[in-house]
Amino acid sequence: MPFLEILYGSQFEEIKKMGKDGNKGRLNANIFLSVMLMMVLGIIFLGLKILSGQFSQELSGFYDSYLDGFSGRSLGKIIAIPFMAISYLIVSKTVGTEAKFKIYTENYMQYPEDVKKQSNKKLLVPFFVLFACIILLGFMA
Repeated sequence: MPFLEILYGSQFEEIKKMGKDGNKGRLNANIFLSVMLMMVLGIIFLGLKILSGQFSQELSGFYDSYLDGFSGRSLGKIIAIPFMAISYLIVSKTVGTEAKFKIYTENYMQYPEDVKKQSNKKLLVPFFVLFACIILLGFMA
């Protein structure tokens, strides 16, 4: 079962079971994919920071000259909000379109129940692997 079918189909089914419009699952799945994309970008950024001392020095100089006075929390918001918006737009215009959402959900609904019950593992394992990588790289950086 492909990852995108699991993601979009499980979101559709979960919302529909609550008696709501299952098409709202498209938004949830697009946000989930956007967050995963942001995590991959974070891993790349942290990996570059660890591997390249020059990159780390340039980044430190940039921080000292332009961003001094901002708290870490406000910097996180300043950086995360535009990148999240950009990644959401990319996801919603490529793999998260309405037409593809319908195809994914129709394919997902045809799977037997025992396969559907195991499908959440296939979603959460890559997410938590990315999350663990970010945490480990964050401590190393």
